[in-house]
Amino acid sequence: MAKTAYFAIDPNGKTHTRNTERSYSHTVVYRQDKAEKLAFAMHKDWHKTDGRNYDYDALCAAGTHAHVTTVTPASGFHASYTAEQIAARQEAQREENADRIAKAKASIGTMTRAEFIADQQARRVASAEKADYTTYFNAGWCGRLDLAQKLAAKFAGSTILPASAR
Repeated sequence: MAKTAYFAIDPNGKTHTRNTERSYSHTVVYRQDKAEKLAFAMHKDWHKTDGRNYDYDALCAAGTHAHVTTVTPASGFHASYTAEQIAARQEAQREENADRIAKAKASIGTMTRAEFIADQQARRVASAEKADYTTYFNAGWCGRLDLAQKLAAKFAGSTILPASAR
């Protein structure tokens, strides 16, 4: 079956396209919602996640977490590995461990757990503040108007556009 090229033009004039064997009558586009994005950035559950991330990074930075201390012993490799291959892999693991330690140290620096959590939240809020809220993103293509309406109901600020075939 031959593919059909569908397109729709959003209110900003950007063309959204799709090439498919299916038949489409509409597409749904949406813009990000700043209030929603800020609420997500400041959600209370981030406190737990950021705290766990700090704890992990602190252990890695101290060189005490298994992710930065483990090197596979020679007995842990398949019998088909040569001594040179085992040595090369073990050296690579040591380098990976050193990289993890360096990244963990860079991540937490001299911050306390509370400072790290506050810093992560500030980063998320800053990202939400500078996000582009004018660009339309495509949520999906639909073969019927009722399906497009159902999809549009899931996104704040969505718009249903007619799909045209080229």
